[in-house]
Amino acid sequence: MENKQFKLFTKENIMCALAIAIAVASYAAQRIIEVSCAPTKNLALALAIVYTVLLAVVLLLISKSNNSYFGILAALIGYKMMPPPNGFLALTTVDGTLLYFLVGRAAAVLFILIIYKLYKKQEEPHEVRSLPLLAIMLSVPFFSKISQIVCQYFMMRTGSMLYCYFTQFACYGAAILVVLAVAYLSGYTSLRFTTYFEITALSINILRKLGLIGYYAVNKEHISKSLFVWVALYAALMVCFIVALNIKKKAIEKE
Repeated sequence: MENKQFKLFTKENIMCALAIAIAVASYAAQRIIEVSCAPTKNLALALAIVYTVLLAVVLLLISKSNNSYFGILAALIGYKMMPPPNGFLALTTVDGTLLYFLVGRAAAVLFILIIYKLYKKQEEPHEVRSLPLLAIMLSVPFFSKISQIVCQYFMMRTGSMLYCYFTQFACYGAAILVVLAVAYLSGYTSLRFTTYFEITALSINILRKLGLIGYYAVNKEHISKSLFVWVALYAALMVCFIVALNIKKKAIEKE
């Protein structure tokens, strides 16, 4: 089963890998463009069009997959990253902001439908279970909302960003550890799938932060120490997943 799922050079897996690559490239390019270009309406609209086209391509590629394991992995990454946020729209056009928001909500629904379709196609017993999927999709947004509210509180009470940074680190770490706990309790195959997804997502986040650090260094701009903390946090969480997976694997081998 495992070997069948991870033959990398099948047509379906190549399409899913291409979808992941497009999502990652779009997500990374968005931040680079926003820190290096001045916001204009034309640029904002052009980015919105390009991101929407790339979103359609990602959805099309993933929808062609019948491989539940790799297809769900690609769809989850697409769900998390596509379409990328377009901060220029909010600064230049209200109508464009609303339309792009609706595109994003529609995309989320389509990704969920694809995930559901691939989930139902699994043979019994399911290797990808529902609880870890729900944890992946809901845990970070839930804790992000908590972080946002608490940060607003600290800013009004103290006016210092330091407490906000600590809150963001703590909430993100808690969100990912909740995902880890749910996956661990759901069995080895669910933990393995979740580990693959989180290592991919956390690696992308590390590369994104390192890209920002490199950009600021090249342009001799101030580099926030929080960027280095984020990189360390992402790396530590990756280690947590790897250690948990090894512990679970050894426990199964002893049975």
